[in-house]
Amino acid sequence: MLVRLVLKFTAPKDSIIFNNLYFHNGRQSCQIDHLIISPKGVFVVETKTFLGEVSGEALGPKIHRRVLGMSYWMRNPVDQNEYHLRFLRDNLPVIRAYVGALRSIVVYSFMTRLRITGNPGFIGILRDIPYMLARYGTASLSLAERDAIAAEIGRFNRR
Repeated sequence: MLVRLVLKFTAPKDSIIFNNLYFHNGRQSCQIDHLIISPKGVFVVETKTFLGEVSGEALGPKIHRRVLGMSYWMRNPVDQNEYHLRFLRDNLPVIRAYVGALRSIVVYSFMTRLRITGNPGFIGILRDIPYMLARYGTASLSLAERDAIAAEIGRFNRR
């Protein structure tokens, strides 16, 4: 809910925001936490509500979590979000037409202490959302293109 609220007030002007999307193509499925379609691009936002510390290489296959005295490795949410991007590209023709506008963001909760090395700028905590959205400079989609993408997302969504 906090991410929804932050996106509502910090997403680029003229954005269309989708929350909790579910797609299925007959063979594979994909659940996306948040998707923002704006003149600055199509942002696929993966959120993680983790307590404790998260460490590792930003683009590595796994991250390390430490919480309440336990320590373990898990799949990197960046990798998970890359799957979401591929799924959209492979299954929505309108996305393929604007593949250069497709952008990944991974957001952790305030309760997470991030110790990520090699961060390319799209991994952060909740308060970093405005900066991550703003770092994608110039507009790349017209309002008509934004609306066409939103319409196709809406048709493909199974929720």
